[in-house]
Amino acid sequence: MSVLSYQDIIRELGRGILFHPLKADSVKACDLCLTASEYAYAIGQQKRLTIETESNQDQPGKEKKFFYIPPRDTALVWTDESVWLSNRFRGPLYSVVELVS
Repeated sequence: MSVLSYQDIIRELGRGILFHPLKADSVKACDLCLTASEYAYAIGQQKRLTIETESNQDQPGKEKKFFYIPPRDTALVWTDESVWLSNRFRGPLYSVVELVS
């Protein structure tokens, strides 16, 4: 098993990998980057999570959007993109999040 390179991903887009909508910064190194939508659901509490906002110190005038996952709970987070892989691809898909505590 091997990891697809940036060139492999670009070559497969539209053929073996369908990714919609494709943004300019969606492909980085050997990653296809998904963005979290504003919809998340806490499984344990069986309710939709509320989106919070705070000012973004890195980009004045823009707000950061986030939600808190309750302790000892699991959340389902919908993404803004949809991904389809042909049956030629095998292996795990890994999810990486920025902040977890």
